[in-house]
Amino acid sequence: MPLRYAAAIVIFGLLAASAVGARDLLVPTVLTGLAGALGAAIIGVAGARPQRAARIGMTAAAVVVVLSGVAFAPDGDERGFVIGVAAFYALLLAAFALVAGPRPVKASARP
Repeated sequence: MPLRYAAAIVIFGLLAASAVGARDLLVPTVLTGLAGALGAAIIGVAGARPQRAARIGMTAAAVVVVLSGVAFAPDGDERGFVIGVAAFYALLLAAFALVAGPRPVKASARP
């Protein structure tokens, strides 16, 4: 497994573990952490077909993260903050799903 995917697993795992004290952000944070860590693990060790499924799963999880942020946001002043943080988590997860995976090999220039 390449180092970048191992680092992503650790970072997403720490994100999931950091949700212990965040009452309002518990569900979006845990979903983001688990989906990111699982997706990075699958992309890091699997072939092309499971990688595509992992990317689609992480993108679907990003949508669920936003919806859970809206659903579990408290009333009052903190509502916008909780929804904004959930949307930021979803953006990070979707961005990782977009850029993760092997880089295409460029064909050498012919003389």
